[in-house]
Amino acid sequence: MLRRLRRRLARPDLADVRDRIRTIPADAHRLPFGDGTFDAAVMVTVLPELADKAAALREVRRVLRDGGHLADTESVIDPNFMRYGRVRALGAEAGFDVAPRSGHWASYTACMYRHDL
Repeated sequence: MLRRLRRRLARPDLADVRDRIRTIPADAHRLPFGDGTFDAAVMVTVLPELADKAAALREVRRVLRDGGHLADTESVIDPNFMRYGRVRALGAEAGFDVAPRSGHWASYTACMYRHDL
């Protein structure tokens, strides 16, 4: 995936954004960033592919600041599609406040928020 992104970024029409994007290979279960580094994170048909989904979500939560959010998009075209109820349960288990899904049951985004007390 990183190779594909790097190839796309090499296109002349993306010259204005190329210098603002860094690609960093990392394991979703051990992200190489400090606590509270990011305001937001996005995953698109990633969660079903991960070996330890709960651990990966805990790790994403760790690198989000208080008030930060994760948008997880899933689609039935993914052979490992996860229904919203399962994603919601995993998010809650990881300590996120999970909002109602946006979209249809077959293609939706689950927004999860980190709120520290």
